[in-house]
Amino acid sequence: MILSPYFKDICKSYDLQIHCTDDTIVLGDSKSDAFVEISQDEYYTDSKKEKTFSEYTVQFSTQHRHFNSLEEAEEYIRLILSEEVLPIEFFDDNRARFGGEIRKDDFDTLTPESLAKWSGYTADYLLPLEFEVHSWSGKYDIKRMKFSELYKEQ
Repeated sequence: MILSPYFKDICKSYDLQIHCTDDTIVLGDSKSDAFVEISQDEYYTDSKKEKTFSEYTVQFSTQHRHFNSLEEAEEYIRLILSEEVLPIEFFDDNRARFGGEIRKDDFDTLTPESLAKWSGYTADYLLPLEFEVHSWSGKYDIKRMKFSELYKEQ
């Protein structure tokens, strides 16, 4: 897998360490333990003679997303590095239940109601769950906690 020149420039601007194999690229922050991984899976016809398509998976923190092109995957990584998207995960009884990403613009107004709208679950369902948020720099990280703990801190 080969990164585009545009993305190589992004890696330089964020001072990322790049480690590559045939089907995986790991981008690591030189100042922290943060890393993001892009992997490529190729799918073939039943006879394995013709490739039908490739899928790219981006993994950061507790979340992963699938893309049909390397360009889409690179753009998503740019959003992670610029902290425009933040992974969020919900836990029940110490087990991951579901997650996704929230936009940085929505981070400052996190409420059970806003996350209920985002997730499709009711606020009453979310209240007893724990959640955590991660960001590339750590600036927006929220260690695992319940909403009631978040409101006590504010």
